[in-house]
Amino acid sequence: LDERLNPVPFNTVGEMYISGDGVARGYLNRADLTSERFINNPFVEGERMYKTGDLAKRLSDGNIEYLGRIDNQLNIRGFRIELGEIENELAKYEAIQDVVVTTKQDRSGDKMLCAFVVTNDEMNKVELKKHLSQKLPSYMIPSYFIQIDEIPLTSNGKINQHRLPEPTGMHSGIQYVTPRNELESKLVSLWEKILGITGIGIQHNFFELGGHSLKAVSLVAKLQNEIKVPMTLRDIYSNQTIEQLSKHIENLIEYSRDPETDINIGVSTVEVEGRKLQIYLPKSYVSTNKRYPVVYMNDGQSVFADTVESIGWKVDETLKVLIEKGFVEEMIVVGVCNSAKDRAKEYIPYVDNSQNTDGSQSRAYGEFLINTIIPYIDEKYRTIPTSENRAIIGASLGAIHALWSAYNYPETFSMVGALSPSFWVGDRAIYKDITNKPKPEIKIWFDMGNVEESYAAHFVDLLEKQGFTYGKDMFYLLEEGAMHNELAWEKRVENALILFKGKSPNMAMQMEVKVNVIKDFINHYLIHPYLEEEGIVEINPVIEMDNGMKFSGRHLVNYNVVNKDDGFVDSKGYIRFKTGKNLLLEVYYDGLKREIEVDFEQIQEKITELLSINKKSGMTIYKIHFSDHISKEQAEKIIKKITLFGLAVIKEVTADYMVIDLNTKSINQLK
Repeated sequence: LDERLNPVPFNTVGEMYISGDGVARGYLNRADLTSERFINNPFVEGERMYKTGDLAKRLSDGNIEYLGRIDNQLNIRGFRIELGEIENELAKYEAIQDVVVTTKQDRSGDKMLCAFVVTNDEMNKVELKKHLSQKLPSYMIPSYFIQIDEIPLTSNGKINQHRLPEPTGMHSGIQYVTPRNELESKLVSLWEKILGITGIGIQHNFFELGGHSLKAVSLVAKLQNEIKVPMTLRDIYSNQTIEQLSKHIENLIEYSRDPETDINIGVSTVEVEGRKLQIYLPKSYVSTNKRYPVVYMNDGQSVFADTVESIGWKVDETLKVLIEKGFVEEMIVVGVCNSAKDRAKEYIPYVDNSQNTDGSQSRAYGEFLINTIIPYIDEKYRTIPTSENRAIIGASLGAIHALWSAYNYPETFSMVGALSPSFWVGDRAIYKDITNKPKPEIKIWFDMGNVEESYAAHFVDLLEKQGFTYGKDMFYLLEEGAMHNELAWEKRVENALILFKGKSPNMAMQMEVKVNVIKDFINHYLIHPYLEEEGIVEINPVIEMDNGMKFSGRHLVNYNVVNKDDGFVDSKGYIRFKTGKNLLLEVYYDGLKREIEVDFEQIQEKITELLSINKKSGMTIYKIHFSDHISKEQAEKIIKKITLFGLAVIKEVTADYMVIDLNTKSINQLK
């Protein structure tokens, strides 16, 4: 279970609890410890369960993998780390006989992970790190691997931490290579000061020597101050050895300035009337006098450089790849930075009680963008100052502001990219707002995960009623399971850039088809007023075009259900089951064909996992108690919808609860 006593998914770490007839009544004469460890069982009324303090995870085959004590769970630089999980993965390495992972302090007082390994053979540290990197995230890879003869134990058989040797020197397993020039020698000196160790060679890895994000930030600052080069945190992550970093710095020095205009090439920061802008100029800006289209981006802090708090969108890197592939032309990108304190208020142009805003700050920000920032960029840089060559892109709340800007300043932009738009702000005010405005002559790209998808279905309908044509001037991509964060937006910005200044798609190259159970639809949106007739199971065909774009073509493909007596697919790609059998589908688009079988029982299992209900008996009977969270009327409405898809039978309804049956056999008997 998690910290709130909710079951965690398969293959996810949680705390192990034990219940049932074998659980003791408590600790003898230890009332305090009994109340702490023997707690009420939230799943079986009147019973108690034992809080073990052990970490474990349920495997998909039904086994439980033990991972160690919660006492061995640490927090290092904001990451929660289970030492037992690292030890388990190391123990799987064939040559290792015994292992213990613990923490030590480096010279600066920072915690670092150390693995002490017992093996008969000479330890290969490079191979060990490679083995772990395939199983664990980078922050769980020990900085030191130290080979010892045996694990020291205390008299009562526990590990004697005091007798474990202190790490000295470097234990990276990388051969020392001396610096070859003045720049590499300077970098060695900086690394040794920051990492607190000596003997660093040009092929040693910064992070394998104990470096982490905070030390990388310190390195960036020293490089900017002492070597005088524009440097970002991502540069350190992309160039982790001195050999790589020195080459990168040499390139920066060579291309960092346009000698005629004294304008920075690549990413630089400027300030306009107190507001910071991050400007990306392509490398060709130095050698040509050509003019460039411009894309404006909300969330300016995230679109280029990585920070400690943010993964970053890597827009400049994405652009370079797209240009190399010939998918887009070169362009200037302007990231507009907002104050962290008022960021939300500067993006919500509507009254929103949750953010305590009347929308005035956002509207003022929009006017500043149109009347001040855009003229400044047009005058200072070689832009093409026409609406056809200007786009606006934003994510989350910034996506709402991007849509609002396109509708309120239709003469300014030709394209709007809304990544994971927060349609729900202002009680879905964007729906009414765009309905009351004329259709702008723009292209719209919006991109989302399951969090936003249920709202987006209605938004697509509104745009189509306004005159937008799906697949022509309106596209979107549904990414199942995607999070609402920069990692998702980094992937999603690529399609928006292609739609803005890429080649028109000529033909479809391939199509992937998935079946998606809408989680939020089950948990909440079944009672959403805009989604009365929508389904809970949908087909999600993702089409890749020859210009590099990928988009969901649910409205564009044709469906053929082979076994029509068992169910059907409507025009929007929602599945309806008539019986408890699988559906065999054929999906067609532009000469492409995909066959897919929709597993009825697998859909049942997913919906069973997602429904917030308590088991009564057996494997398929569930009892839903009515409460403040769900009324009797709401529950009846939810279950009625689920029964329409052949997924449940209502067995009993009282004033306090409802009993349903998800048994396939019962459904068939009923029919």
